[in-house]
Order: sequence, then C-alpha cells, then structure tokens
Amino acid sequence: MMIRQATPDDVDIYYSLFYTAGFYFFDYIFKDIKRDHRILINALYKANKGFFSYKNVWVAENNHQKLGMINCLPADQLKKLQYSLSIPFIKFFYQNLFQIFFRVQVFDLFLPNIHKKNGAYVNFLSVKPEFRGSGIGSQLLEFYIQHAKKNQLSCLFLDVSFKNTRAISLYEQFGFKIISTKRYPKIEEKYSLQGQHRMQLDLS
Repeated sequence: MMIRQATPDDVDIYYSLFYTAGFYFFDYIFKDIKRDHRILINALYKANKGFFSYKNVWVAENNHQKLGMINCLPADQLKKLQYSLSIPFIKFFYQNLFQIFFRVQVFDLFLPNIHKKNGAYVNFLSVKPEFRGSGIGSQLLEFYIQHAKKNQLSCLFLDVSFKNTRAISLYEQFGFKIISTKRYPKIEEKYSLQGQHRMQLDLS
C-alpha cells in the first residue's frame, strides 16, 4: 500500500468518504435543499479552492485501488479557509441561504475555536467500508503524524462524535487526548446531531 497526495482525479471518492466521516453534519445542513450540494463540493475540490482543496488530502492506494483518505488543514488558516467558501455558497445556494446559514451556526456550537497556530486540524479520516478493520486508517494517521513532525508542527487537533467509540479508541492509541466536550442534548435530539469531543495530539 502507498499513501500519496490527492489529485483532482480523486474526486470520485472524495465526497463519499467525507460524507461517511460526518454524515450527520451533511444530513442536517443540506436537508430539504433542492440543489445538490455534492456538485459544489466536488467542483471546489477539483478547483483547489480553500477548505475543500485536494492539496490538503492524502490517499491510501493499493494496486491503483483507492482505499481511504485523510484530510488535514493548517490550523492557523481554518477561519480563512472557511470564509473562502462564502461567495461560492452564496452563489450556489442563494435560494436557501438563510436556512443553510442558520444550520451552520447551530452546528458550530459543537466546535470550539482553535487557538494554537502552529498545528493542523484533521478534518476527516475515512476508509471505504469494505476495507475497514485492515489497518488502513492507522497507516493514514501515522503517515500524517510523521508528515506533521517533519514540518515542525507542534500539535494536531480533531473533532469526533462522542458516539464514535471506535474512532476515539484509534486516536487514543496514537496519543490523542480529549481536551473538551461539547454536548447540547436538546439540540442533538431535535436536529439529529451528535455531541463532539475535541482531541489533541502534542508533537513537541
């Protein structure tokens, strides 16, 4: 198996793996929205635009078969990358803009701000269902940890559903620790969302 930086041609699996990692987010944000958000997200990925840029994604591959992905973003640019989505989203979802804006604000309640600059945020780590349990997720995570160390990053952050015990166990095996938890039971029940653990790995 090899791990390589993603290219625009990897768009064929990008959205499906991203969705698998945070289905409750996508199901909530885009529920009842007529325009297919996958069109916009895949277009931004292929165009190397901000938050969805393929340059922040690495692919696990074996014999030209794509197995999984890890998407990591520079922590000090997170807000800038998120704001860069404003114009494309306004143009694409102008008919449902206020609805989507409200939902994003609700979901943001579960995600604390990142204050450390010299770090990276693991946006998602996902493996195709048929290849899970074979250590691919561990290899992707180990690859990026070594990549971060080579680039002298001080820490990694991620957010994970408190219900995703399998992922939490994997992250803890690599030294990640839960540093905060955001739970809003009434909101979680009303909107089918999931409370989040913020986890951190110190690399120094």
